[in-house]
Amino acid sequence: MGWWQNSVIKRVKQMMPTNFNTYFEPFLGGGAMFFYLMSRGMKFNNAYLSDTNVELITAYKVIKANPKGVIELLQTYDIEYKKYSPYSEQQQEYYNRLRNARNKIEISSDVEKAARFIALNKTCFNGLYRVNRTGEFNVPPGKYKNPIFSIVVT
Repeated sequence: MGWWQNSVIKRVKQMMPTNFNTYFEPFLGGGAMFFYLMSRGMKFNNAYLSDTNVELITAYKVIKANPKGVIELLQTYDIEYKKYSPYSEQQQEYYNRLRNARNKIEISSDVEKAARFIALNKTCFNGLYRVNRTGEFNVPPGKYKNPIFSIVVT
């Protein structure tokens, strides 16, 4: 978590009641506040997490249902992406293949959608999520030497 996120969370937490039973998160995004509260032992009777980004919500649901499948595919993407030199034309072409596959999302499994969503987020310009009028993800590749988007589970 970045320093600014930690700072914002601390300020928001100061304004929150110490106990409450229902949590509403209309703009989940990365879920920083929700996961912060959960990591500090906060318990809710009900938590309603939502976002208008369908891919984001799909990713959360798939990670909950099949984390191993998402992790395995992320590891594959990680290996493929990093076999090319950082900033190379080949690495950018691989990124573009992932992005093009995302834009044909109707022919993908939910595990593929979730893993590709995460991989693109970790390799695109500034982790930006942007789509054009037709819903195509149109963010250019970022400039990262060693993006981390796979997780090793033991």
